[in-house]
Amino acid sequence: MPRVYHSDFPIFPTLKGLILDGFERGGDKPLFVFRTEKDGERTKTFREVREDTFALGAFLMSEGIGKGSHVAILSENRYFWNVAYYASVCAGCTVIPLDTGLTAEDIYRELADCGAEALFYSPEQAAKAEYARSKNVPELTRYYCAAEEESFYAAGKAAPEDCLDRFVNAEVGPEDIACVVYTSGTTGKTKGVMLTHKNICADVYSLLHINTGGHGIGFLPLNHTYSWVTGLFAALVKSEWGYICTDLNRIYKDIKEYRPYQFAAVPMVVEMIYQNIIMTAKRKGNYEKLMRGIEMSRNFMLSGYDARREIFSEIHESLGGNLECIFCGGAYLSPETEEFMFDIGIRIVTGYGLTECSPCVTCSGQYEYKFGSAGLPLDCCEIKIKD
Repeated sequence: MPRVYHSDFPIFPTLKGLILDGFERGGDKPLFVFRTEKDGERTKTFREVREDTFALGAFLMSEGIGKGSHVAILSENRYFWNVAYYASVCAGCTVIPLDTGLTAEDIYRELADCGAEALFYSPEQAAKAEYARSKNVPELTRYYCAAEEESFYAAGKAAPEDCLDRFVNAEVGPEDIACVVYTSGTTGKTKGVMLTHKNICADVYSLLHINTGGHGIGFLPLNHTYSWVTGLFAALVKSEWGYICTDLNRIYKDIKEYRPYQFAAVPMVVEMIYQNIIMTAKRKGNYEKLMRGIEMSRNFMLSGYDARREIFSEIHESLGGNLECIFCGGAYLSPETEEFMFDIGIRIVTGYGLTECSPCVTCSGQYEYKFGSAGLPLDCCEIKIKD
């Protein structure tokens, strides 16, 4: 099915504007699909996510958490992560997304460094939250376990009416700090990067211009800015749903079951898909046939006919049948892998970024690209190449 670039979406200078508009336009369409141990597969519509976000926002206001407060999130990927982020930034808070892979001591250091006043944490991260509590992090007086999310929504709905009014009417400006994101620490101890609403919105809208749409699947850790601009906020702008993958061991099963048109990944995942295709072909004795198919598809492409999805229909079906592109960044991807995936009909949209830039700086387009290149600057970025 031919798809086109996005060009007609409304543009907002703040995440609050983007989020609230997305809720309104999405209506009763599904926004998030996810699994829980208790209920199995669940679907939340745009309207239902809005309801949960507003309830949590009213709860925050009733707890004295609002404009200027610092709210940290320490959790693996789960539905409540998204709601906690949406509610916090719409309330005018600064969000601090924490890396669950860090030690308890590192988590404590970052919580103290950023001046967190509240912490949302998952049951799996309870020990680290308790460690921070035992060390008496300055200013951190409120600890909320994600296992109790339903009670937060209920408390928000039962809160005095002015709590919801204060949440809805909280003023948020483009230059307000939306989040503090800690770097990976490759040059020493992790450092908190301050990103404004304007910073993140600019990156989201610039990246959407090269996104062909369609629903996706999210398995990148939600504490990474890359997962925000490719999923968390992009889904709201596009009015498309996404599956929240909470178990990396299920990536292949989830891709096949939820049939995404696109997703974001690091090179390791792309290499894994590539190697799996090659190994499967060899195991079935079809490797030579695969290579002949690639040669045939290249010849067809030269004559202006794209037969890749027909020639490699079995491979596409093993990846859900809809997959058109993978947004890839974070490390080096071999040009050979990129070219192979293109030859079978899956475009790898490569890019370069860093946390300080919200994070995408360059990206290859759907039609403007070169294998092995990190692409061209996004229209919200200026680049100077020195030496």
